[in-house]
Amino acid sequence: MAQKIILTIVACMVAMVGYAKDPQRGYRGFVDWENTLGYMNTTNDVDGYHRGYEWLSGVTTSHGYQFNSHIFLGAGTGIVPALSAAYVMFPVFVDFRYDYSHRKFRPFGDVRIGYNISVGFYMSPTIGYRLNWGRKMNVNFGVGMTLLGMTDEISTHSSDVYHPSSKKRRYAETFFTLRIGIDF
Repeated sequence: MAQKIILTIVACMVAMVGYAKDPQRGYRGFVDWENTLGYMNTTNDVDGYHRGYEWLSGVTTSHGYQFNSHIFLGAGTGIVPALSAAYVMFPVFVDFRYDYSHRKFRPFGDVRIGYNISVGFYMSPTIGYRLNWGRKMNVNFGVGMTLLGMTDEISTHSSDVYHPSSKKRRYAETFFTLRIGIDF
């Protein structure tokens, strides 16, 4: 059901918009609906710890400076909760974006690098396409991946009952990411 709604919204936006204008020098802001799907360790109230597919859906925003018609540099944040687990992603990031334009063809690439307050390192590169939506706004469709740095406590067996030992294991979880948003 949700897939049909998303596809209908995307089809309506594509029908309403034409090609995008080149970004102008100066302030530029983005608001994105972010959907992230991946396999991760989570905890829940029923059985405690489990590993499985999680879908995170939320909003991110980025604001900064457009240096010319191609290069944007800004900073952003967001809140992206998991739909089936007790996990929320709170990224704080630097956003670098490159807009390419050749006649009516307007692809882009961007990289967000920063810190996820929930777990640690955050990086999210995407590629996409920009469509015009009115005189001063564009609609952006992007696909990519999100890397989250994770840390787990690993208990090790110790003969000392009063001082059990543990180690921290650091690793990265990789997620597929879809972003639909506007820039102004």
